[in-house]
Amino acid sequence: MAVNKPRVNLVIRDEFTSASLNDFSTAKDTVHLYYEGKDKNVNMDLEEIEDTIGHKIHPLVFDLYKIAFSAYMVDLLFRRPEKTGGRTLSILVSVSDKSKWESQNQSLRATFRLLTGDNFNFHFIQGIRPEKEYEYVEKSRKVVSLFSGGLDSLSGVKHLLDNNKDPILISHCIQNLVCHIQSTLSELIDKALTKRIEFHQISARQVPGKGLAQSEISQKSRSFLFLSIASIFALELGIRDIYLFENGVLAMNLPIVESRSFNNTKTAHPDFLNQFNTCLLYTSPSPRDRQK
Repeated sequence: MAVNKPRVNLVIRDEFTSASLNDFSTAKDTVHLYYEGKDKNVNMDLEEIEDTIGHKIHPLVFDLYKIAFSAYMVDLLFRRPEKTGGRTLSILVSVSDKSKWESQNQSLRATFRLLTGDNFNFHFIQGIRPEKEYEYVEKSRKVVSLFSGGLDSLSGVKHLLDNNKDPILISHCIQNLVCHIQSTLSELIDKALTKRIEFHQISARQVPGKGLAQSEISQKSRSFLFLSIASIFALELGIRDIYLFENGVLAMNLPIVESRSFNNTKTAHPDFLNQFNTCLLYTSPSPRDRQK
C-alpha cells in the first residue's frame, strides 16, 4: 500500500534535509535553497552578523533565522492566487531541537496565517544539537531598532535619541536602491549628530543569477524575517528591547478602502507582534524563567 508523503514547496538544503528528502514528495517547482557551499543561491549574511556580535550564533537562535528566512523566500517565489483564501506553502528545514520547534509548530502556523493569509506547513528535521542550551542574559542597555529607510523608522531614531536611548539600527537590505537609501540616511544621521550611530545592513535575499525568480511582490512575511534579524542581535548581545516604528493607521491594519480588507499589511499589527513575542520568549528563556 502506497504511503502518501508530505509534499514540500521549499527545502533549506544541508546534510540533514538532503538525507531526509526521500521521506517527502518534491516536484519540478520545489525550490532548493543553499546558503553555503558551491551551490549557494541565497545570502543570509551570517559572516556580517557573527563579525558584529563577536561570536557564532547559537544554533537555537539560528533555527529562528532559518525558519523566518525560509518562510520569506517561499512567500516570494510562489505566486499568490488572484482570489482570496491564500496559498498552502510547505517548508523542510533542519533545526537544532526538533521537539522544541514541533511543539511550536501550531503557533508558528497561526502567526504566519495572521500575517500573510497563507497556510504554512513546517517540516522539521533534527540537525546537530547544541553543546549547551541557550539562555538569554541581559548584558547591554542599548536597544535594537528596525531601520527600513522610510519616514517612520527615521522618526523613530529621533524618538529614541530624544529619550536618551542608545540604538543599534538594523536594516534588511533587499534592493540596491533601498540599500543605498538606508546607508545614505545612516550617514546623514551620523553627520547631524557628529557621532556614529551603530548601523548594520543585513542582506537576506537571493543570490543574483542563480535562477530564483521572484513571483510574488507583496512580501507579507517580511516583517517576521525583519523582526527575527533584529532579534538575533538582541538575543546574542543581551539586549532587552526591540523597537519597530510604524504609522498608526497601518499598524492597526485599518483598510484604506474596503477592497483592501484582506490585502492590507499586518506588519505591526498588535496581534502579530504579540504572537511573535510569544514565539521569541519560548525560544529564548532567561535563567529566571527556567526556575519557574
